[in-house]
Amino acid sequence: MQQHPQNITIEYLQGLMADVILSQKEVAALFRESDKKFLETDKKFLETDKKFLETDRKFQEMREDFKETDRKFMETDRKFMETDKKFMETDRKFMETDKKFMETDRKFQETDRIIKETDRIIKESDKKYKEMTEETNRKMLESKQETDKKFRQIHEELGGIGKSNGEIAESFFSNALKNKMQIGKLKFDYIDLNVTRKKNSVEAEYDVILYNNYKVLVVEIKYNFRMDHLHRFYKSSLKKFRSLFPHYKEFKLYGAIAALTFEKDVIKEAEKYGFFVLTQSNDNLKLRNAASFEPSEIK
Repeated sequence: MQQHPQNITIEYLQGLMADVILSQKEVAALFRESDKKFLETDKKFLETDKKFLETDRKFQEMREDFKETDRKFMETDRKFMETDKKFMETDRKFMETDKKFMETDRKFQETDRIIKETDRIIKESDKKYKEMTEETNRKMLESKQETDKKFRQIHEELGGIGKSNGEIAESFFSNALKNKMQIGKLKFDYIDLNVTRKKNSVEAEYDVILYNNYKVLVVEIKYNFRMDHLHRFYKSSLKKFRSLFPHYKEFKLYGAIAALTFEKDVIKEAEKYGFFVLTQSNDNLKLRNAASFEPSEIK
Protein backbone atom coordinates (compact mmCIF):
# COMPACT_ATOMS: atom_id res chain seq x y z
CA MET A 1 0.00 0.00 0.00
CA GLN A 2 1.29 3.42 -0.96
CA GLN A 3 1.94 5.94 1.81
CA HIS A 4 0.14 9.26 1.53
CA PRO A 5 2.71 11.93 0.56
CA GLN A 6 2.76 15.42 1.99
CA ASN A 7 2.38 16.92 -1.52
CA ILE A 8 -0.07 15.13 -3.81
CA THR A 9 1.24 14.44 -7.28
CA ILE A 10 -0.28 13.05 -10.47
CA GLU A 11 2.06 10.05 -10.15
CA TYR A 12 0.70 9.32 -6.68
CA LEU A 13 -2.92 9.48 -7.87
CA GLN A 14 -2.10 7.20 -10.79
CA GLY A 15 -0.41 4.69 -8.45
CA LEU A 16 -3.39 4.74 -6.11
CA MET A 17 -5.88 4.13 -8.91
CA ALA A 18 -3.67 1.27 -10.20
CA ASP A 19 -3.87 -0.37 -6.72
CA VAL A 20 -7.67 -0.08 -6.78
CA ILE A 21 -7.91 -1.65 -10.23
CA LEU A 22 -5.51 -4.47 -9.18
CA SER A 23 -7.64 -5.20 -6.08
CA GLN A 24 -10.77 -5.41 -8.24
CA LYS A 25 -9.03 -7.85 -10.60
CA GLU A 26 -7.93 -10.03 -7.64
CA VAL A 27 -11.52 -10.17 -6.32
CA ALA A 28 -12.82 -11.19 -9.75
CA ALA A 29 -10.16 -13.91 -9.92
CA LEU A 30 -11.22 -15.25 -6.48
CA PHE A 31 -14.87 -15.44 -7.57
CA ARG A 32 -13.86 -17.33 -10.71
CA GLU A 33 -11.78 -19.75 -8.58
CA SER A 34 -14.73 -20.30 -6.20
CA ASP A 35 -17.07 -21.08 -9.13
CA LYS A 36 -14.56 -23.55 -10.43
CA LYS A 37 -14.35 -25.30 -7.04
CA PHE A 38 -18.15 -25.52 -6.78
CA LEU A 39 -18.30 -27.12 -10.22
CA GLU A 40 -15.65 -29.62 -9.16
CA THR A 41 -17.64 -30.44 -5.99
CA ASP A 42 -20.82 -31.02 -8.02
CA LYS A 43 -18.85 -33.29 -10.28
CA LYS A 44 -17.61 -35.26 -7.26
CA PHE A 45 -21.16 -35.62 -5.94
CA LEU A 46 -22.27 -36.93 -9.30
CA GLU A 47 -19.40 -39.37 -9.26
CA THR A 48 -20.37 -40.44 -5.70
CA ASP A 49 -23.97 -41.04 -6.76
CA LYS A 50 -22.71 -43.12 -9.64
CA LYS A 51 -20.60 -45.16 -7.27
CA PHE A 52 -23.52 -45.69 -4.88
CA LEU A 53 -25.55 -47.01 -7.80
CA GLU A 54 -22.66 -49.20 -8.83
CA THR A 55 -22.35 -50.54 -5.23
CA ASP A 56 -26.04 -51.30 -5.02
CA ARG A 57 -25.88 -53.09 -8.35
CA LYS A 58 -22.97 -55.16 -7.12
CA PHE A 59 -24.81 -55.97 -3.88
CA GLN A 60 -27.63 -57.33 -5.99
CA GLU A 61 -25.34 -59.23 -8.32
CA MET A 62 -22.51 -60.22 -5.98
CA ARG A 63 -23.55 -60.32 -2.35
CA GLU A 64 -20.41 -62.25 -1.49
CA ASP A 65 -18.12 -59.40 -2.47
CA PHE A 66 -18.49 -57.53 0.88
CA LYS A 67 -14.83 -56.73 1.03
CA GLU A 68 -14.90 -54.77 -2.22
CA THR A 69 -18.02 -52.99 -1.08
CA ASP A 70 -16.41 -51.96 2.19
CA ARG A 71 -13.44 -50.65 0.30
CA LYS A 72 -15.65 -48.56 -1.90
CA PHE A 73 -17.45 -47.17 1.14
CA MET A 74 -14.11 -46.12 2.59
CA GLU A 75 -13.24 -44.44 -0.70
CA THR A 76 -16.54 -42.61 -0.61
CA ASP A 77 -15.84 -41.40 2.94
CA ARG A 78 -12.46 -40.17 1.84
CA LYS A 79 -13.99 -38.21 -0.96
CA PHE A 80 -16.53 -36.70 1.40
CA MET A 81 -13.67 -35.60 3.62
CA GLU A 82 -11.96 -34.04 0.61
CA THR A 83 -15.19 -32.27 -0.26
CA ASP A 84 -15.43 -30.90 3.29
CA LYS A 85 -11.86 -29.73 3.02
CA LYS A 86 -12.65 -27.94 -0.22
CA PHE A 87 -15.68 -26.27 1.36
CA MET A 88 -13.38 -25.04 4.15
CA GLU A 89 -10.95 -23.71 1.52
CA THR A 90 -13.83 -21.94 -0.22
CA ASP A 91 -14.84 -20.31 3.10
CA ARG A 92 -11.26 -19.18 3.61
CA LYS A 93 -11.16 -17.58 0.16
CA PHE A 94 -14.46 -15.85 0.82
CA MET A 95 -12.92 -14.38 3.97
CA GLU A 96 -9.94 -13.20 1.92
CA THR A 97 -12.36 -11.67 -0.59
CA ASP A 98 -14.11 -9.77 2.21
CA LYS A 99 -10.72 -8.52 3.36
CA LYS A 100 -9.91 -7.33 -0.18
CA PHE A 101 -13.26 -5.56 -0.38
CA MET A 102 -12.50 -3.77 2.90
CA GLU A 103 -9.07 -2.71 1.56
CA THR A 104 -10.64 -1.48 -1.67
CA ASP A 105 -13.18 0.54 0.29
CA ARG A 106 -10.37 2.05 2.35
CA LYS A 107 -8.53 3.05 -0.82
CA PHE A 108 -11.69 4.58 -2.25
CA GLN A 109 -12.02 6.65 0.91
CA GLU A 110 -8.38 7.75 0.57
CA THR A 111 -8.99 8.68 -3.07
CA ASP A 112 -12.04 10.73 -2.06
CA ARG A 113 -9.93 12.53 0.56
CA ILE A 114 -7.27 13.32 -2.04
CA ILE A 115 -9.90 14.63 -4.48
CA LYS A 116 -11.28 16.92 -1.77
CA GLU A 117 -7.77 18.14 -0.96
CA THR A 118 -7.10 18.78 -4.65
CA ASP A 119 -10.36 20.72 -4.90
CA ARG A 120 -9.29 22.82 -1.91
CA ILE A 121 -5.94 23.61 -3.54
CA ILE A 122 -7.68 24.58 -6.81
CA LYS A 123 -10.03 26.91 -4.93
CA GLU A 124 -7.07 28.53 -3.17
CA SER A 125 -5.33 28.96 -6.55
CA ASP A 126 -8.46 30.56 -8.00
CA LYS A 127 -8.58 32.94 -5.05
CA LYS A 128 -4.92 33.92 -5.52
CA TYR A 129 -5.46 34.37 -9.29
CA LYS A 130 -8.43 36.62 -8.59
CA GLU A 131 -6.37 38.67 -6.13
CA MET A 132 -3.51 38.97 -8.67
CA THR A 133 -5.97 39.99 -11.39
CA GLU A 134 -7.49 42.65 -9.16
CA GLU A 135 -4.01 43.93 -8.29
CA THR A 136 -3.03 44.01 -11.99
CA ASN A 137 -6.21 45.89 -12.86
CA ARG A 138 -5.52 48.35 -10.08
CA LYS A 139 -1.99 48.98 -11.34
CA MET A 140 -3.22 49.36 -14.91
CA LEU A 141 -5.78 51.89 -13.74
CA GLU A 142 -3.09 53.79 -11.84
CA SER A 143 -0.85 53.69 -14.94
CA LYS A 144 -3.70 54.98 -17.12
CA GLN A 145 -4.41 57.75 -14.64
CA GLU A 146 -0.72 58.70 -14.62
CA THR A 147 -0.65 58.70 -18.43
CA ASP A 148 -3.77 60.86 -18.55
CA LYS A 149 -2.12 63.22 -16.08
CA LYS A 150 0.97 63.53 -18.29
CA PHE A 151 -1.22 64.22 -21.32
CA ARG A 152 -3.00 66.95 -19.40
CA GLN A 153 0.35 68.43 -18.38
CA ILE A 154 1.52 68.41 -22.01
CA HIS A 155 -1.78 69.93 -23.03
CA GLU A 156 -1.39 72.72 -20.50
CA GLU A 157 2.26 73.34 -21.39
CA LEU A 158 1.24 73.79 -25.00
CA GLY A 159 -1.50 76.16 -23.97
CA GLY A 160 -3.73 73.39 -25.26
CA ILE A 161 -7.11 74.44 -23.93
CA GLY A 162 -8.00 75.48 -27.43
CA LYS A 163 -5.80 72.94 -29.26
CA SER A 164 -6.96 69.69 -30.82
CA ASN A 165 -5.45 66.28 -30.12
CA GLY A 166 -3.72 66.45 -33.49
CA GLU A 167 -2.06 69.73 -32.57
CA ILE A 168 -0.91 68.24 -29.25
CA ALA A 169 0.68 65.27 -31.04
CA GLU A 170 2.23 67.47 -33.74
CA SER A 171 3.71 69.83 -31.17
CA PHE A 172 5.18 67.01 -29.08
CA PHE A 173 6.81 65.12 -31.97
CA SER A 174 8.01 68.28 -33.74
CA ASN A 175 9.76 69.55 -30.59
CA ALA A 176 11.18 66.10 -29.79
CA LEU A 177 12.61 65.66 -33.30
CA LYS A 178 13.95 69.21 -33.32
CA ASN A 179 15.81 68.47 -30.07
CA LYS A 180 17.15 65.07 -31.13
CA MET A 181 17.64 65.30 -34.94
CA GLN A 182 18.02 61.51 -35.13
CA ILE A 183 15.78 58.50 -35.80
CA GLY A 184 17.27 55.07 -35.24
CA LYS A 185 20.78 55.12 -36.74
CA LEU A 186 19.98 57.97 -39.12
CA LYS A 187 21.33 61.39 -38.05
CA PHE A 188 20.38 64.71 -39.64
CA ASP A 189 21.67 68.29 -39.70
CA TYR A 190 18.53 70.25 -40.63
CA ILE A 191 14.81 70.16 -39.89
CA ASP A 192 11.82 71.89 -41.54
CA LEU A 193 8.42 71.93 -39.83
CA ASN A 194 4.91 72.31 -41.28
CA VAL A 195 6.04 72.66 -44.88
CA THR A 196 3.49 73.29 -47.65
CA ARG A 197 4.75 73.01 -51.21
CA LYS A 198 2.88 73.57 -54.49
CA LYS A 199 4.02 73.15 -58.06
CA ASN A 200 1.47 73.81 -60.79
CA SER A 201 -1.54 71.67 -59.78
CA VAL A 202 0.47 69.42 -57.43
CA GLU A 203 0.34 70.37 -53.76
CA ALA A 204 1.20 68.62 -50.49
CA GLU A 205 1.81 69.32 -46.78
CA TYR A 206 4.61 67.77 -44.72
CA ASP A 207 4.72 67.84 -40.92
CA VAL A 208 8.48 67.29 -40.51
CA ILE A 209 11.37 67.06 -43.01
CA LEU A 210 14.79 66.02 -41.67
CA TYR A 211 17.81 66.10 -43.99
CA ASN A 212 21.58 66.36 -44.39
CA ASN A 213 23.81 66.35 -47.45
CA TYR A 214 22.70 63.04 -48.92
CA LYS A 215 19.53 61.77 -47.25
CA VAL A 216 16.10 63.12 -46.32
CA LEU A 217 13.39 61.72 -44.05
CA VAL A 218 9.72 62.78 -44.10
CA VAL A 219 7.59 62.34 -40.96
CA GLU A 220 3.78 62.19 -40.93
CA ILE A 221 2.24 62.98 -37.50
CA LYS A 222 -1.22 62.00 -36.20
CA TYR A 223 -2.80 61.72 -32.77
CA ASN A 224 -4.27 58.31 -33.72
CA PHE A 225 -2.73 56.83 -36.87
CA ARG A 226 -5.30 54.99 -38.99
CA MET A 227 -4.73 52.67 -41.94
CA ASP A 228 -6.10 55.21 -44.43
CA HIS A 229 -3.63 57.83 -43.09
CA LEU A 230 -0.79 55.38 -43.75
CA HIS A 231 -1.85 54.56 -47.31
CA ARG A 232 -2.41 58.23 -48.19
CA PHE A 233 1.03 59.17 -46.80
CA TYR A 234 2.77 56.44 -48.82
CA LYS A 235 0.78 56.58 -52.07
CA SER A 236 0.21 60.35 -52.25
CA SER A 237 2.44 62.57 -50.10
CA LEU A 238 5.70 60.64 -50.57
CA LYS A 239 5.06 60.00 -54.28
CA LYS A 240 4.79 63.78 -54.84
CA PHE A 241 7.84 64.61 -52.72
CA ARG A 242 10.62 64.46 -55.35
CA SER A 243 8.62 66.44 -57.92
CA LEU A 244 7.80 69.12 -55.31
CA PHE A 245 11.39 69.20 -53.98
CA PRO A 246 13.63 68.63 -57.03
CA HIS A 247 16.75 69.60 -55.04
CA TYR A 248 16.27 66.33 -53.10
CA LYS A 249 16.15 64.30 -56.32
CA GLU A 250 19.49 62.53 -55.74
CA PHE A 251 18.98 62.14 -51.97
CA LYS A 252 18.07 58.86 -50.32
CA LEU A 253 14.43 59.25 -49.24
CA TYR A 254 13.01 57.61 -46.09
CA GLY A 255 9.61 57.76 -44.38
CA ALA A 256 8.39 57.73 -40.78
CA ILE A 257 5.03 57.88 -39.01
CA ALA A 258 4.49 59.25 -35.50
CA ALA A 259 1.43 59.00 -33.24
CA LEU A 260 0.31 58.61 -29.67
CA THR A 261 -1.94 55.66 -30.61
CA PHE A 262 -2.16 53.38 -33.65
CA GLU A 263 -5.06 51.55 -35.27
CA LYS A 264 -4.74 47.75 -35.40
CA ASP A 265 -2.11 46.45 -37.88
CA VAL A 266 -0.88 49.96 -38.82
CA ILE A 267 2.57 49.34 -37.32
CA LYS A 268 3.01 46.03 -39.22
CA GLU A 269 1.89 47.63 -42.47
CA ALA A 270 4.22 50.61 -41.95
CA GLU A 271 7.19 48.28 -41.50
CA LYS A 272 6.29 46.62 -44.82
CA TYR A 273 6.72 50.06 -46.44
CA GLY A 274 10.06 50.40 -44.63
CA PHE A 275 8.85 53.27 -42.38
CA PHE A 276 10.13 54.14 -38.93
CA VAL A 277 7.29 54.11 -36.34
CA LEU A 278 7.55 56.67 -33.51
CA THR A 279 5.49 57.12 -30.36
CA GLN A 280 5.76 58.80 -26.95
CA SER A 281 7.41 57.31 -23.86
CA ASN A 282 6.99 59.77 -20.99
CA ASP A 283 8.74 62.89 -22.35
CA ASN A 284 10.84 61.05 -24.93
CA LEU A 285 10.51 59.53 -28.39
CA LYS A 286 10.25 55.75 -28.66
CA LEU A 287 10.67 53.51 -31.71
CA ARG A 288 7.90 50.90 -32.07
CA ASN A 289 9.69 48.95 -34.80
CA ALA A 290 10.84 45.38 -34.28
CA ALA A 291 14.45 44.95 -33.13
CA SER A 292 15.40 43.48 -36.52
CA PHE A 293 13.83 46.36 -38.52
CA GLU A 294 15.85 48.07 -41.22
CA PRO A 295 14.41 51.16 -43.00
CA SER A 296 13.82 50.95 -46.78
CA GLU A 297 14.75 53.70 -49.20
CA ILE A 298 11.70 55.04 -51.04
CA LYS A 299 12.16 55.05 -54.80
